[in-house]
Amino acid sequence: MVANIKNFLGNKILELVKSNEHLPNLDFKFIFSLLKLGRITTEKEVNFHLNVQPLIKAKYSLNSIISKFNLKNDTIINSVCEEVNQEKKSIITIKINCDYFINEVLQNNDYFENLLNPKLSNGDKIIVDFSSPNIAKPFHVGHLRSTIIGNFISNLYSFFSYDTTRLTYIGDWGTQFGLLNIGLNKLNLSDDDLKQNPIELLYKAYVEGNRLSQSDSSIADEARRVFQCLETGEQTYELQRWKRFKEFTAKELARTYDRLGIKFDVYNWESMYTAKNILPLIKQMQDRGLLSNEDGKLVVKLDSGRSATLLKSDGATLYLTRDIAAALDRYKSYNCKHMLYVVDNSQTEHFIALKDILSAMEFNWAKNIQHIKFGRVKGMSTRKGQVVFMKDILDEAKERMHQKQIESPNILGISAVVVNDLKQKRLKDYEFNWDIALQIDGDTGIKLQYTHCRLTSLEKNCGVSLPNHCDPKLLQEPEALLLIQEIARFDDILLNSFNNLEACTLVKYLFQLCNATSRALKVLKIKHETRDIGAQRLLLFNRSKIVLYRGMKILGLQPLEEM
Repeated sequence: MVANIKNFLGNKILELVKSNEHLPNLDFKFIFSLLKLGRITTEKEVNFHLNVQPLIKAKYSLNSIISKFNLKNDTIINSVCEEVNQEKKSIITIKINCDYFINEVLQNNDYFENLLNPKLSNGDKIIVDFSSPNIAKPFHVGHLRSTIIGNFISNLYSFFSYDTTRLTYIGDWGTQFGLLNIGLNKLNLSDDDLKQNPIELLYKAYVEGNRLSQSDSSIADEARRVFQCLETGEQTYELQRWKRFKEFTAKELARTYDRLGIKFDVYNWESMYTAKNILPLIKQMQDRGLLSNEDGKLVVKLDSGRSATLLKSDGATLYLTRDIAAALDRYKSYNCKHMLYVVDNSQTEHFIALKDILSAMEFNWAKNIQHIKFGRVKGMSTRKGQVVFMKDILDEAKERMHQKQIESPNILGISAVVVNDLKQKRLKDYEFNWDIALQIDGDTGIKLQYTHCRLTSLEKNCGVSLPNHCDPKLLQEPEALLLIQEIARFDDILLNSFNNLEACTLVKYLFQLCNATSRALKVLKIKHETRDIGAQRLLLFNRSKIVLYRGMKILGLQPLEEM
């Protein structure tokens, strides 16, 4: 792929600039980042562009770099020249032999047989905390975004050989459980009722308990009492009931995640970090002089000047307190290099506070905590009403695909919902539209699935075997060259997507790959051609399919072979 050529060019350029002893040293990674693949020209040359602005700032001369290229007897580099790009800035354009480029992109069997798995890491450990619903509140569209984006990020880190732990942190603690308990009693809901539909009924009970507390202060007092019993670990009826709620919820969530094709390595519960467990942490913070007593509450001062309460006057913990304990527990249990929290924009202040407090406790690893923010989804409602549960979204997507008389409606419906989300810029809010998300034509998840099915069918039915070697001379059509160029971009696209943790970069690329594939399929027929030409074209489409398959898997899709 293009990375091999960039390695070759990067090392060559590094040798040239290192020969000047009077200028600062540059490393290979820096040079590599400045090289970008351009277009295949009408002269059948491949352009690579070197961004020279950072080199100019470092006092390197363009003419000096260009003049040092020795092209005599060079079978790879045809020419090197200075050009001006669209931003009217100087760049160095290196023109590569087209046949060499084609061979390098398509011939690398080891690369394709390993399904394009490069290494950015030597197995560094990372935890990705995502989805993380609450048992007393709906598994809503915000959790859907966190689930989809978090799964993509986990897949991306795994792809680059990080030792990735996928963790969901389920909210099952706090005064809300007391309100939930009261609501269940009021609605007379049994355990058998909850087994059938735990997510929706627990939410319904929570809403009822919350409604009652608005008009009767004793309800709120009772809710706090129930939660205090849980915090102290008293073996009460409420504690046993809470354990059953956890069991019902975990099973229902597992079914939903299974529909999405998502597997978590770890299910953590907020209740793992009770007041009793957290007291040593509180004492440690007191010993460091980080806490002050304000009206019986224990409060910590943040770098921003704000204060955050960690322990209520009745001894109950708060969400932030439990998150501090959870971060410490995760670092101790997994010895991870990075902790990523995939949570929407509204929690920015919470994660700033979390990092501030851990840093004040002199945990150096706190700097590697990263809040992966995302915008909100607007306009998503289903025929069932305004409260949107994850199950409703997946059911509606499946039903709409079924109405279009499309096979595999569940997988295609999920593909449509996932891609519709991931093609948006992560930090932006967006308006959800069912008709756009599920349309057959246009840039949707269905387009990716359709193209993958076409390529699979071609391989099965073309009557030609893959060749042992690439013959660039038989792949000179404009449509072939365009597709080869798109295939070659996969390395750079993934690296860009990884550096910014932006799925839309990869999604946009896969749409472009599908478009180039579709144009090539119309022109580059395999049947009724000579065996050599047919085999080379099959090789081209095989590489396109492998790249598309890998890209879809990273997005969290299950590629279909027929539809």
